[in-house]
Amino acid sequence: MRKFKTLAISIMSCVFAMSVGLLAWMGFDASKIKNAGASISVEYKDVYTAGETVVIQPAEFDYQGKKYGANAVVRFPNGNTYIFDQLVLTELGNYTIEYSAVADDNTLLRETRSFTVLANTYSFSGEGSYEYGTNRYLGENVQGLNVKLGRNSTFTINTPINVSNLTKDDSIFKFYATPDMQGTAEIGWMYVRLTDAHDPENWVEWIYQPVGTFQYVYGNA
Repeated sequence: MRKFKTLAISIMSCVFAMSVGLLAWMGFDASKIKNAGASISVEYKDVYTAGETVVIQPAEFDYQGKKYGANAVVRFPNGNTYIFDQLVLTELGNYTIEYSAVADDNTLLRETRSFTVLANTYSFSGEGSYEYGTNRYLGENVQGLNVKLGRNSTFTINTPINVSNLTKDDSIFKFYATPDMQGTAEIGWMYVRLTDAHDPENWVEWIYQPVGTFQYVYGNA
């Protein structure tokens, strides 16, 4: 099971995504269901955008010195299962690809791969736009998303970030809030929120505002 959190900025808000693959097999003793571990060397991205096409990768189990070709079943977010060589991602949510094979001793071999499908990588509530590149205040060596926001608008980055190996010394995000018109203080307050998607009441929020005569706000967390 893998856990992810999505960066957001209040400019953004975040998502915590978790997917679990579950398949009920009939006619097999539960004690004979094996997880073949690293014997299946297939990987998928953690996050896809709606409309993308995913090719179902072939796989083999290596069990007791013999290889067994795996069958793949795709479980959709609504719970339905299908067999595809490839599929267009039209449904939002968590998908699970369940690989299985039956060994000669009637042992059921099984592994799963999961990913999440989001509507868009970025989204707005209110007025806004974005483009990737440099920022005239920061120099050519700093590149990233340049986001323009109207008053009381929100910009959300929907892509989950794997935080399972991060510590308190690691930054989840870093940003500069710069004015569109040089020499003008355009930002009064800015909020950054990280929210648990499974529990909207569970969130962490930072509030930023310019200090003194500084023309831009810098923040990271």
